[in-house]
Amino acid sequence: MLKIENKSEPDFFIKSKKKAKNWGDIQEIRFQLREHILQEQKSMCAYCEKFISADREKSNIDHFKTRNLFPNLVFDYKNLFISCNSFNQCSNHKDNLGLNKIKMENLISPININLLDVEYISGKMYSKNPNIKTIIKVLNLNNKSLIEIRKNILLNLQYIDNLSVDELVENFKGFQTYFQYLK
Repeated sequence: MLKIENKSEPDFFIKSKKKAKNWGDIQEIRFQLREHILQEQKSMCAYCEKFISADREKSNIDHFKTRNLFPNLVFDYKNLFISCNSFNQCSNHKDNLGLNKIKMENLISPININLLDVEYISGKMYSKNPNIKTIIKVLNLNNKSLIEIRKNILLNLQYIDNLSVDELVENFKGFQTYFQYLK
């Protein structure tokens, strides 16, 4: 999961949400909002860290705590992240689990995650922290495809170990946290 430390709410969103009654009322600025959040996330999914292209259909603005259970957070900028639209992982998986409000309240967001509590073994993400274990399951961050991608990165890393984390992220199109862990 990507640690997001510098979320800065854009003025255009602050202005638009003052007039809005529901999420549909800001339709005209959603593309701009998506681009702003995606830039903060360095063009990576906030959850699995895969690279997200400019193609809008390959990602969505995710309300980390869902709109139906937390209507008071619909316009809370710290609750908004860009997620890939990958089947059975990230926001797609989380939103289809049918979590109740109590379970969702305790989920660790990309703003609050402590990456020192995360480790990787053979491409699989682990933590001794029960809250991080839960978010790994809820976002399905250990699905087969993500584990395989991480394993392949590890295999290729032996040939390019002189690159910086930023260069690795650029070359492999994402996975910043994994590279930080490996370095």
